[in-house]
Amino acid sequence: MSPKKIEPFGSLSQFSSETAEKIKQVSKECIKSTGVDPDLIRRVRGGDIVDEDKVKQFVSCVFKTLKLQNEDGSFDRSIVEARLPNGLTESEKDTILGKCLSIEGDNVEDRAFKAYKCYRENAKAITDEQRNQIRAIGKKCKESSGVSKEVILKLKNGEVTDEPPLRNFVSCMFQKLKFTNADGTVDVEKMRDRLPSGLTDDERTAIINDCLGLKGTDSNEQKAKLKVVSDKCIASSGADPSSVEKGRKGEFGDDPKLKEFIFCLLKATEMLDDNADVRLDKIKAKISKDLTEAEIETLLGKCKPTATVPVEKAAEFWKCYWANTPKRIELALTIEEKATVTKIGKKCIEETKVDVKLVEKGERGEFADDPKLKEFVFCFLKASDIINADGYPKPDEIKVRLANDAPVSEIDDVLSQCESKAATPVDRAADLWKCYWKKSPVHIPLQ
Repeated sequence: MSPKKIEPFGSLSQFSSETAEKIKQVSKECIKSTGVDPDLIRRVRGGDIVDEDKVKQFVSCVFKTLKLQNEDGSFDRSIVEARLPNGLTESEKDTILGKCLSIEGDNVEDRAFKAYKCYRENAKAITDEQRNQIRAIGKKCKESSGVSKEVILKLKNGEVTDEPPLRNFVSCMFQKLKFTNADGTVDVEKMRDRLPSGLTDDERTAIINDCLGLKGTDSNEQKAKLKVVSDKCIASSGADPSSVEKGRKGEFGDDPKLKEFIFCLLKATEMLDDNADVRLDKIKAKISKDLTEAEIETLLGKCKPTATVPVEKAAEFWKCYWANTPKRIELALTIEEKATVTKIGKKCIEETKVDVKLVEKGERGEFADDPKLKEFVFCFLKASDIINADGYPKPDEIKVRLANDAPVSEIDDVLSQCESKAATPVDRAADLWKCYWKKSPVHIPLQ
């Protein structure tokens, strides 16, 4: 697998080929000379403008090498103007040349960083090149799909009609824009790269999650942010990473440093305030996908700490929360894996004709004695390679899937309790899923 390209200015398709190639080369040289972590630059490229000294040194290095910034930290307006990407509006250009170049900083590197951040916040246009490409593809897809001009006009105005020609048109556009593959699966990275260059990382993630039906799913970027917070809390608390890992699996020792880590993490993720009191609105937003409001209220009522010191309160709350939340972990899928699960779920819903509401209730642990729901569960688990054609579980596959979220002993214990004596594969699959859902803290989404 080839390494991901690093483009600190976002998608380089907005620049001329000569400028884009120059930026690539300069970026490589500046990564080497400043010693900045390439992963930080990838985050910057995605819109997460990381406020780190090495990043500031890198940005200033790039600017100076491209002759945009002088040694004293000032900018050469004429060169900056000449090198701005195509597709920017006059208003965007005026903001960048006026506001962004006049920003002061603590030093040369800080000024470069603030100017770059200002640029990324204001350069939000789709480029002329992208616009022309979309128009050309649109013309071809109109012809091949047979969609009418009236339907396309309605689509532009936000009115989506459910008819075959429009479906064919959209499918054609997505394939030619490389959003989807020939089999209909989504190429998330290409979709992300082709979104407008000025969008932030969070905006890109929100669009992709919403459009793929992945609301509430931790994306790779969100996981990366959580890891950064976790690492900082480990550093500030002095907690042993092995103790943190055990705590993640429910093994909490009476370690003062681990308690400090928990307090730090829950504050940083906005679950608790500075006094370790619960931030109800934030917690509801985080787990409302998995628990009803009544269940959340019951959980929080049960987990009121008796301690008075914030660190102790945080630790007590988290132990109780972890032990009493039946969905404390939804299998940590990447966006790509979640897209696969979504595709399997949709396919099985279509094949079995199950009522989608029953599937949604099943995700909350409410299982109806419905033949079509059982057929759906069998279809889903078999397609996910969790059971075989006879409806029996595949332990090795399940252990691989849950390796990061549950110890092998816990998985073995759950599977031993969930042996089904049903006569048919469909009933065995349904029995397995009901038992597995009740006994296991780790739940795989059904759609």
